[in-house]
Amino acid sequence: MLGYWQHELRHFGERYWYWLRRQPGQWLRLLPQAIKETFNENTSLYAASLGYYTFISLFPLLLLSVALGSLWFDPLWAEGKITSQLDLVAPGLSEMLGQNLESIVNARGPISGLALILLMWAASNIFNVLVHSMDNVWGLEKGRNGWQRRGIALLMVMIFSALLLVGSTIEGFVVTIVNSLLPEELQELRPYTNQLWAASVSILLFAVLYRVLPHKKLTWRDVLPGAVVAALVWELLKRAFLTFIDVYLSRTNLVYGSVTTIIAFLTWTWASGIIFLFGAHLNVVYYKSRQKMRGEIGDRRLEIGD
Repeated sequence: MLGYWQHELRHFGERYWYWLRRQPGQWLRLLPQAIKETFNENTSLYAASLGYYTFISLFPLLLLSVALGSLWFDPLWAEGKITSQLDLVAPGLSEMLGQNLESIVNARGPISGLALILLMWAASNIFNVLVHSMDNVWGLEKGRNGWQRRGIALLMVMIFSALLLVGSTIEGFVVTIVNSLLPEELQELRPYTNQLWAASVSILLFAVLYRVLPHKKLTWRDVLPGAVVAALVWELLKRAFLTFIDVYLSRTNLVYGSVTTIIAFLTWTWASGIIFLFGAHLNVVYYKSRQKMRGEIGDRRLEIGD
């Protein structure tokens, strides 16, 4: 059984690498187009809106997740595990929050209901911004109605809270399995499986959002290029942001004081929004390129038939 999965993993890697080797010319044409489309006047506004609503929803989300986790686990253990998962979204979160984390855990009981209400409101607004931005990127005029957006927003809240709890418990298990499946020639990758796990989760997250959010029928093939590129750029940005926190955050405290953490977090969410929209624009230009190619092939077939 183990040999079968090793063979499948190797076969998938070979096929994907062969596909990538055939694409460089196309990507050299598509990337500049996507970058140009990304830096229009609406992108920065959407990214700033995402940053604001993410900041508003962060503490209710953490509080709600800890309250749910404390039903089965020790609250302090749940808080630590959930924060480590949130670090995948906002690097250095535990360092930036500092002693506020303990206060959140201690307050989980009396304000969990308030946190749920705030989280529903914030998640609905985040989803509205995401949907409007995706529909704008794809040039769609007709979107979902208000009740549909609210319902999907609440569903996303429950899914995300559950993923924080599940992801905090299965990460080590998944990494162990991946290490056991690696072929002999790839054993040197074992020290990097945690990073590979984080990148894989990011790719999956971006792909799901790119496929579900637009009011347009898309396939995984339509959204995978933007998801892969955006996730890899996002992972690089996280490394740079962690360096900034370690080196410059204490210095900026001298200028901005107690609001330094807020400014750093809003800057991070704004940059993440730009990357998210860049991946969406890349999917659009890739989709249009494929449609154009299909049209040209169809025209040639008609000419041959005539």
